[in-house]
Amino acid sequence: MKIVIAGGSGFLGSALVEALRARGDETIVLSRRGATPWTPDGTIGPWAREIDGAGAIVNLAGEPMPDK
Repeated sequence: MKIVIAGGSGFLGSALVEALRARGDETIVLSRRGATPWTPDGTIGPWAREIDGAGAIVNLAGEPMPDK
């Protein structure tokens, strides 16, 4: 199954991505870091095409836990 994960590079997200990939799922990680950052500003950006065909979307985006 194709699963899109916003915040998939964080503490919880990275563990979830690893577990999903281990069971054979295709994971797409939306992250504010990296070469093509995801900007959660309410507009449709180039990242929106990643949602097409997804069986699930998980939102783990937020403030880093160590900052709290």
